[in-house]
Amino acid sequence: MTVTPVKAPFTEWLQYGFEKLSDTGAVGYLQWEELKVPFEIVVQ
Repeated sequence: MTVTPVKAPFTEWLQYGFEKLSDTGAVGYLQWEELKVPFEIVVQ
């Protein structure tokens, strides 16, 4: 899997989350300090 980190608002604690939820997938992410690493999840 290849991911591209993006700049994000400062977060002191490591966070895991999901966004862009749909019936066929979502975007999961890990976020810590000023870095967010999103990854696409697709269900067929």
